[in-house]
Amino acid sequence: MQVHDLTSLTGRRVADKRTVTVRTFDVNRRLFVVTLCSLPVAIGTAALLWPLLREYSVLAGMGVLACGVYLFTTRTKDGYRRAHVRFAARNARGGTFTGGSFYIGHVPVDPLRSELGLVMANTVPNPFLQTGTEPVDALFD
Repeated sequence: MQVHDLTSLTGRRVADKRTVTVRTFDVNRRLFVVTLCSLPVAIGTAALLWPLLREYSVLAGMGVLACGVYLFTTRTKDGYRRAHVRFAARNARGGTFTGGSFYIGHVPVDPLRSELGLVMANTVPNPFLQTGTEPVDALFD
């Protein structure tokens, strides 16, 4: 039986070393994808600033592109990507999507509520909760 260390093949740092070939050039895969995704934002920024800055708006577009590459490719000291840390911190404050609320079965639930509530109905009928005119003692005869 042989044991192999797969950390060198599947570890976090290995994903940073993956490359893709573009026109006979080997390019870092993450850098390539982030650049492609940031490019429309950079072009849009340059187009919006063109009436004000003319040729210098290209520098603003390059700055936006550089910020996108910096946020999505570099890591913090803890090893997390910078953009993921920012999104996680914003979600922890309740700034996006659910607004800091919890959902169970598409029903908003307040975790700080002190009273009891019914989340889901019981599947077995409970004779004590029925509101018929028949007395409860008659059920046990």
